[in-house]
Amino acid sequence: MDDETTALPESQPTFSAPEQDESLRRQLIQELDRLIERVRSIAPEYVPPPFSPQNLVELVERNLRRFSPQISLGILSKLRSSLVEDLFDIDTWKGIWYMLNYSLDYQSDLLRRRLTGEY
Repeated sequence: MDDETTALPESQPTFSAPEQDESLRRQLIQELDRLIERVRSIAPEYVPPPFSPQNLVELVERNLRRFSPQISLGILSKLRSSLVEDLFDIDTWKGIWYMLNYSLDYQSDLLRRRLTGEY
């Protein structure tokens, strides 16, 4: 193979691992912020419960029961590795908290309406 086929195109910047991690973290935060704004425009009356690390842990624990032990272990392993690698800051977790609570409230309301026949 010649060097031309293996070289990166000049238009793609190369990042070191920490720069790439930071870039991905910023991208995640931006996407999460856009998603939160979409939810707020759809349901402006929704107010999530206050964020705290303990509330997040309780939310995860309550919902892990829905999955098999193998899937639960996989979820917890990914969550732990994310925390250990320090990929997220507190604002990101607050955004995740908002989206998780909204999604669960929406799904439970949908299920409640279906069970009572209110389509």
